[in-house]
Amino acid sequence: MNKKKLLFIRTIAFALILTMTLPLAACSSKPTETSSVASSEAPSVQESSVAEAAPAKITPDTQKKLDDAKVTNPEVVSWISIPNTNIDYPVLQSLEDNYKYESKDINGKKTALDTSKMDKDVANNLGGTKALVGAIYFDAKDMVSLKKEEASKNLIIYGHNWTNIVEPFRIGNQKDYDVMFAQLKSYTDENFAKTNPYIYLSTNGETQVYKVFSVVYFNAFCKNYITPNPSDDEFKKLLADSQARSLYKYNTEVSTGDNIISLITCSRKYPKSLTQGNGFNIQRFAVLARLLRQGETDKDAVTVTKNTGNLDPKWTMKSFSLS
Repeated sequence: MNKKKLLFIRTIAFALILTMTLPLAACSSKPTETSSVASSEAPSVQESSVAEAAPAKITPDTQKKLDDAKVTNPEVVSWISIPNTNIDYPVLQSLEDNYKYESKDINGKKTALDTSKMDKDVANNLGGTKALVGAIYFDAKDMVSLKKEEASKNLIIYGHNWTNIVEPFRIGNQKDYDVMFAQLKSYTDENFAKTNPYIYLSTNGETQVYKVFSVVYFNAFCKNYITPNPSDDEFKKLLADSQARSLYKYNTEVSTGDNIISLITCSRKYPKSLTQGNGFNIQRFAVLARLLRQGETDKDAVTVTKNTGNLDPKWTMKSFSLS
């Protein structure tokens, strides 16, 4: 075997190994590719301190579901819900193994989706893949706390989307088999985004409310998007980049003084020709929301308009940070 061929094989093998280290790697157009967002294109991000809104008392129904889930599995930490979807789940966290709940459900079992209950076209899209349900889970490095100063700046939560992967996406709670974060794709619909701008996370008897500010596709190799405890500079670049690439422009102000939540799932939007030949493994879809500030409530109106100039992800098979 000549040296060039050997080098090529080693390069591909290394890229595949890197891909396998990314959360949700098992999950599985626009014509142009863009690099990092230029400073002139990125939205301005303030660097001010802000006071968060006091958390609300958890509802009795949610408290019971959370208590029952903790009995089933002591690694249950919180409960997440998004109105008008079936995203109403316990959130687990393994501090030792960041990939544990990528494949295991709350009972610790590797349970596959039942394709016999799916529409034929949806089952066919799986291509015979054994689609493990997994669970909704925090990143192992997340620091989950009701105290803003003790919590991670970017609270990252992962969940699979095996079924709602082909456009046009199903919006809202249409199919029971769209489990875990499959219905997160509802945010690709402008009307849904306008009418459902709040996400609820309940922990230790209280519920914190987050206001959506970005709906975005990104490259899983971009460290800024998957870093729970970023530096101020890393966080500022994430906020600017996510808004520049967002499908919508929100009138939600966000600064480095805010804490945010990132809900991350799989994507198949972009073809392999644009994604270094590894399209399904490095694409991610995310909804980013910030913690409500003092004086704000989930009754406040949120303005949402299409971002006609939104940018595609930067595609590379190497780990990188936003510049």
